[in-house]
Amino acid sequence: MLREANLLQEDAMGSLGKLRSVEDLPPKKKMVELVKQALVFIDSGQYTSSMAARGKGEKAPVAAIEMPAEFTQALKANKKAAAVFAELSPNCTREYTDWIAEAKRPETRNKRVATAMEWISEGKQRNWKYQNC
Repeated sequence: MLREANLLQEDAMGSLGKLRSVEDLPPKKKMVELVKQALVFIDSGQYTSSMAARGKGEKAPVAAIEMPAEFTQALKANKKAAAVFAELSPNCTREYTDWIAEAKRPETRNKRVATAMEWISEGKQRNWKYQNC
């Protein structure tokens, strides 16, 4: 589009040259022509923005982490914690599940499960210490 309008400058940072102030812009009449030309290009499908090419609203699926068996058993044993855990948002449940699943040693995992049961029973999210209450 800018090549056709003879506004593309090879030695400049952008297609209109180095813009240091409003005075560096082309005259108002030329800017209106450029905007109209851009609308024609967009409407005809000859030009689309890079944002449109990515697809608006498309997100990669989040891989689900399997809940550790120890955590599942603890939730079955503690009905109050299970009820609170079921009401938490998906992000909050994922934080607890990730935190417990990341433990490498069984002792660490069991300690985290016990801590999680305590916090969940109290209605606390995983990072409750850092939330503004």
